[in-house]
Amino acid sequence: MLIDSHCHLNDERLLPNLDEILVRAKAKNVSGFLAIGCKLEDFEIVLKIAEKYHNFWASLGIHPAEADEQNPSYETLLPFYNNQNVIGIGECGFDFYYADKKRDFKRQKELFLTQIHLAQKFQKPLIIHTRDAEKETQEILESEYKNKPFQAIMHCYTGTWDLARKMLDLGFYFSASGVITFKKANELREIFSKIPTDRLLVETDAPYLSPEPYRGKICEPSFVFETAKKLAEIKKTSFENMANKTTKNFKKLFSLH
Repeated sequence: MLIDSHCHLNDERLLPNLDEILVRAKAKNVSGFLAIGCKLEDFEIVLKIAEKYHNFWASLGIHPAEADEQNPSYETLLPFYNNQNVIGIGECGFDFYYADKKRDFKRQKELFLTQIHLAQKFQKPLIIHTRDAEKETQEILESEYKNKPFQAIMHCYTGTWDLARKMLDLGFYFSASGVITFKKANELREIFSKIPTDRLLVETDAPYLSPEPYRGKICEPSFVFETAKKLAEIKKTSFENMANKTTKNFKKLFSLH
């Protein structure tokens, strides 16, 4: 069994054909899905998906790219995390790839802190997005962890070994996406070879980042098979062992039995 630990199933490229997509996923033994809501207007449909299907869960948060448009308060977000189907918080974090850091840092930081504080309150794992923001990500996570520990996933990790090592020291998990299959991702594969197997998850980030041999196509949860296969190769273990281990890690992290 495989679990796709991060997919945007409410996306208009996936939602209309979701039943067919799930048939293809089942054929690849993908039997668990964490659906991500990245802005307030996503929350209702993501919750409906999680309620409708077996072995579906939700994580709700505000993506840093939405910080210009949305900066909900702690009190606004608080009620959503009482839902038993909501097992995670995020994705959230910093993203300065397109943003103007000087202009947007304060707003993104406020939004990130709000969601960290929710993770601390509810003790639900935080799903972290970081892009062109390693220093800022490290500093805020280390500082807040000292105040009150929390658990987290470095989602779709493509960062440096230096950041990975520091996040491992906090006990965080790392999710491999289709990027590890890309021909030019040798450095990233080397980083994943160093991350302990008991801290690894796999994801698609569907509909984005399709792995080889599906690059250029709309990504869907069945493709996590290719990512798990590559991760097994990187870790010099069998596919079956990697599938079982990442599923076990997911269930342990999210307290699922």
